[in-house]
Amino acid sequence: MYVFVHVPRQSRLGYIATQEIGSMEPAFHRGDLLFLTNRVEDPIRVGEIVVFRIEGREIPIVHRVLKIHEKENGDIKFLTKGDNNSVDDRGLYKQGQHWLEKKDVVGRARGFVPYIGIVTILMNDYPKFKVCNVSCLNDELFNAVREHASLL
Repeated sequence: MYVFVHVPRQSRLGYIATQEIGSMEPAFHRGDLLFLTNRVEDPIRVGEIVVFRIEGREIPIVHRVLKIHEKENGDIKFLTKGDNNSVDDRGLYKQGQHWLEKKDVVGRARGFVPYIGIVTILMNDYPKFKVCNVSCLNDELFNAVREHASLL
């Protein structure tokens, strides 16, 4: 599972994702921040790490392309698997779906920063941590505004 956040500025690295579970270890660990691109014209390749959405599921999945199936008409379908999983992802796909298509791809991993996304995970796993963080931020914001106002 991954939390998916859009980066607001124009960049070749268009999205960021945070690793939330260990299905891609040892390549990525829980809390790693992944940088993603999604250039449609680039072909899908075996071994590439892709972010995909399954119809009916809210959270995108980041797994490695295991197999590619090319039809005679040039259409590409592919199968994925988490590096740390013992079986491929067919059990995750919607019922009756055996392959993914390019339309399912949200992005492709192009780089990462280790463990920097752990704060996001802590806020999701421990709601009290989120409340504490938001409360502390609100106090800091209030103090900064009050200090700035006193300077005027």
